[in-house]
Amino acid sequence: MKSLVISVSCLLFIGITIVIGQKPKPPLSNAEVNRLGSKLADWAANHQQTIRINGKPINIDGGVMWTMYGDGHCRGTAMVKWPSDREDDETAKEVRYILRKLIEESSCSSVLVSLYPSKLDNIEDLKELTAEQLAQELNCLGRFEFTSVAIK
Repeated sequence: MKSLVISVSCLLFIGITIVIGQKPKPPLSNAEVNRLGSKLADWAANHQQTIRINGKPINIDGGVMWTMYGDGHCRGTAMVKWPSDREDDETAKEVRYILRKLIEESSCSSVLVSLYPSKLDNIEDLKELTAEQLAQELNCLGRFEFTSVAIK
């Protein structure tokens, strides 16, 4: 027992920190980050809002889609999207990087990050989930901000 105390105190003396009881998070796959980002963008598009976490954008404003109805009236819908891996412009790369970093630096468990997107698979559940509920359920990622992009 004496040698253990000496070893630990020597390690602490030279600047190594030992955290007991916490395992490091396993690295996230691109697929896991993309799935969460895609589902958050689905929510944002459905609710006509963009999402920022800790002041950083996690989806892209994709412009406006116009639909003409049989009576001749047009209605615009703001498009909010998650950039696919094929999108290689700087904005797409930055948004993917931001979400990955937010997840890695958060207190969110890898299980939550992996399983939460399936909660948004059902379109009715996605429609009923309010901004406040979304922010509360994923508060481990940081402070959520929502901005309306609805066309009036």
